Amino acid sequence: MAIQKVFESPEGRTIGYAITEEAAFLEEERNRAIVLFCSLSGNSAAVEYYNLQKLKCRFVCVDRPGCGATSQLDTSSKQSSSSISLDRIHTHVNDVLNVLKQEQISQVWILGVCIGHPFAIELTRRLCCDCHNISQDDDQGLKMIKIELEGVSLVAPFVSTACPTSLGFARFGTYVPSAVLYAGTETMSYFKYKLLPYLLSPRAVENLITEDEKTKGGWKQEDYEQTAQLIVALNERNKYVFGEEARLGVDSSWQTEICEKAAKEVIFCRGGGFSGDIKDEQPLVDSNKESVPICIHAIREDRTTPFSSVEWIAERCYGGRDRIVEETEDIHSHEVMTFLGGPLRNPLLLYKIAKYWGLLKEETT
Repeated sequence: MAIQKVFESPEGRTIGYAITEEAAFLEEERNRAIVLFCSLSGNSAAVEYYNLQKLKCRFVCVDRPGCGATSQLDTSSKQSSSSISLDRIHTHVNDVLNVLKQEQISQVWILGVCIGHPFAIELTRRLCCDCHNISQDDDQGLKMIKIELEGVSLVAPFVSTACPTSLGFARFGTYVPSAVLYAGTETMSYFKYKLLPYLLSPRAVENLITEDEKTKGGWKQEDYEQTAQLIVALNERNKYVFGEEARLGVDSSWQTEICEKAAKEVIFCRGGGFSGDIKDEQPLVDSNKESVPICIHAIREDRTTPFSSVEWIAERCYGGRDRIVEETEDIHSHEVMTFLGGPLRNPLLLYKIAKYWGLLKEETT
């Protein structure tokens, strides 16, 4: 199971995060982890509800600035919403790196869900382009070990408003004066916090899921109840950051400063997760850039992350459309994509990704 932890970073920031307990893993599994950048305003409490017992690695999710126990950003000196959004991304990635070092994690797989996309890509760039070491004790004494990035998966990645086919409501926000946008998102945040506990019922959750998804995922009444309870609990912890996350979704600057910057500095090769006999792409031998396998999971029915926008970002930044895996068999909605493919006790897409990475325990009969 995952436990909540809090510590103070070398920069003096308080950081809250959830991580699966070390005692649950074999010696060789304790220093490797899947790092989740989730939707729902980046709240690590979601991890406590997932069934993670099938994983052969630890699982970590860090609260984004102002969420849960993590310190808020100081925005008093920022001149624009774009600078605040970029500072939010950079600060959160620094927080995640501090947690990895605190927990002695030396092998990392990155999982970015929905608006977790730019955070995941910035951590990818930092791990590939900067040297991040942790200190470990062994029989020969203290030694420095580099944090190695093994793979990246994006699930229904929210694409910035720089894309002409990204979420229309978000693109509309780019034409709104910043003062009006701020007032509007803060008003939305207030009403979401106040009304969600009354509006979100197990029945409402059930109505978000198609009949086919219910059958394939094995959804039960208790799953709808647990999911409703989780979202209401997250709403309480997210109440100070929903507006900031909404403005991040409207901001187009992270397309250039995060995604395209990573595309220039990292080789995104085709990673695991593809059917058929096509082998993983081999990176260029003579390149000075580090390479990382990437897999993008998307569905054509997604209205929050239109499939055309996923194709756009894959072509523009991540090596081409053949990095995309269409989840057509079990998932038909953005909601189930962001739930990681099923009810919290049976997140089928998470297990599928972990299996690609060699991090899923073998089934015992």
